Amino acid sequence: MGFLTFFSKTRTDAVRATVERKKIQAMRSGIPQLVNGLYHSDIRYYPTWRTIPSKNYVPSIVESAHYSLENGKEKTEITLDGHHYTFLYDRPNLNLGDGAYRLELLSDSTRVFLVEGHLRYIADLKAFVRGTWINDFKKLHRAIRDLERLQKQASENNMHEIDELKRNFGIH
Repeated sequence: MGFLTFFSKTRTDAVRATVERKKIQAMRSGIPQLVNGLYHSDIRYYPTWRTIPSKNYVPSIVESAHYSLENGKEKTEITLDGHHYTFLYDRPNLNLGDGAYRLELLSDSTRVFLVEGHLRYIADLKAFVRGTWINDFKKLHRAIRDLERLQKQASENNMHEIDELKRNFGIH
């Protein structure tokens, strides 16, 4: 083995070790799981939910949401507090029904996140570049929780009103 081969192999091993360390740090941070969960539970539905009149399903920090199908991939674009994000969702084996998927997040056209998974669970983190996008999605998560809390309170208040109406009019 020549020096250049040894140097190249050593450098390759160092890069792979660094990538593995960064993957572990990212997964421990919970951000990949958060973004993956937000997409599957909320974000992919925002383009439709925003069109429902008199329903407040989408937090106000989501300024826009658009859906399209591009090269067989679902493309969901959202704007959060002035920052543009694009999700590309691909289910390459959809015809086989195996539940595999690939989810990519672009921040202003730059890939910052990529996972491959099965059903809704991450199997492998393929890309993770730290940036301001992380705080935007943490903020979105808090906004969703706040919205759900407000909706629950409104529902509970409505139930108290219904119970009072039933009592007042002898409805059982």
